[in-house]
Amino acid sequence: MSNLTIRTLTGVGQIFMLLVCWFLFSCAPAVTLPLTPIEAPTPLSDSWQKLSGGNQFKGALSAMADIDLVESGTRRQHLRVALLLKRPAMMRIEGVPVFGPPHFSLSLNKEKLKIFLPGKNEFYWGRPSQENLAHFLPFSLSPANMVDVLLGVPPLPSVATGEKISYRESWDKDKRRLDLFLNNRVIQTLWSDSKGERLTDMELTDADTELKHQVTYGNYYRMGKLELPQQVTIASKYSDAQIIIHYDEMELGTSEDKESFDLAIPADVKPTSLDRDDTPRE
Repeated sequence: MSNLTIRTLTGVGQIFMLLVCWFLFSCAPAVTLPLTPIEAPTPLSDSWQKLSGGNQFKGALSAMADIDLVESGTRRQHLRVALLLKRPAMMRIEGVPVFGPPHFSLSLNKEKLKIFLPGKNEFYWGRPSQENLAHFLPFSLSPANMVDVLLGVPPLPSVATGEKISYRESWDKDKRRLDLFLNNRVIQTLWSDSKGERLTDMELTDADTELKHQVTYGNYYRMGKLELPQQVTIASKYSDAQIIIHYDEMELGTSEDKESFDLAIPADVKPTSLDRDDTPRE
């Protein structure tokens, strides 16, 4: 890839590891019991809509977040960040040091992905693609799915012409379970409380790679008509590491301020393109 060396990518990846490595891990619920039908189930599509807030999360969420990397029960690293999230695929992240200005910044919108590292005076930009995100994130999630996961919202499945989505609802111990199938393959599994109102666990399976991303939610906080999780815990069945995220100072806004999701390029910095074709950008 032109304009981007392996050395640079490695350095940037280390800086962003704490910020984003929760997507690498997965957290499986307790051993699943045999699936049994619910006697009088809510229509399956309604169950998914209920957990997703009717898929009508239109506002922007601003919050502070404490992110901890835990290994073998011991906290190894800690990071404090400011977050601004808006569906379907808009995000702003600022690292919050104890003293001084942010030591990194990231913005994501439907047109651009931008990253600025003030300490190194380096600026990266490119299309907001899954491929470009993978330069900094050790996982494979689309921008829209990433924002949904952070908001505690089931991502809307992408369905091509001719493909079919089907549902199956069941009990898994004392939780409701909803499986979504794409052409008879499970792509999303949701666990919720007994009333089907709060999402407790979510597993996403990439239709192409079959990589699974699993997240556990808790400590819900009511904001108007919405309830959002204040805690997100991600662990891997292949590792003893966990990422624990605690949100605080959560606020919902309706601002359509696009500049909040678009980092300005410092006058003395030359941006480095992440795109393979190095297409010039404004």
